[in-house]
Amino acid sequence: YEKKLEEIHNTLQQREAYLTAIFENLPGLILLKDIKSRFLMANSKFILSSGKSKPEELIGKNDFDYCDFRGVDTTMAKSRRKLFEEAMRTQKQVEWIDEYHKDGKDSYVMRRFSPFIIDGEFKYMIGYGIDISELKNTQNIVIKNQQRNDLILQSSFDAVVKFNANGAITFWNPKAAL
Repeated sequence: YEKKLEEIHNTLQQREAYLTAIFENLPGLILLKDIKSRFLMANSKFILSSGKSKPEELIGKNDFDYCDFRGVDTTMAKSRRKLFEEAMRTQKQVEWIDEYHKDGKDSYVMRRFSPFIIDGEFKYMIGYGIDISELKNTQNIVIKNQQRNDLILQSSFDAVVKFNANGAITFWNPKAAL
């Protein structure tokens, strides 16, 4: 009996080590919240991004505590609480993008709250965030270039007409309309 118990214990330890390795090595910021929106678990990436250095500094806290720690107003906490409640109420994932402007640099983090439901009952909220700054900054460059090109085409002194592969006109500028 003791040998079987030891085997079970060893198997559980191996599984815990395996799951911890996955949790810690995922590319995003990951957290688990309880029904009152308190932090239960967080990977080290999330903990470091929060300005804390140890899980126990964050566990049991909520977004309002986080704002207090950072010395910022509670606007973010109020917004997160609404998103948390929406995910609980709908039992569906909610997604948003946080924008940060620091040191003259624009940063973007896509975040999600995904409710963990068992037998139709809310148990936990999984929070996930991943830095999408490179993607968003590239999109912004493309949009600015497109706007600049449109402005050039619209203000050109020459007539500009664009045709598709079938020969149908898809664009013309004001000079071409004359």
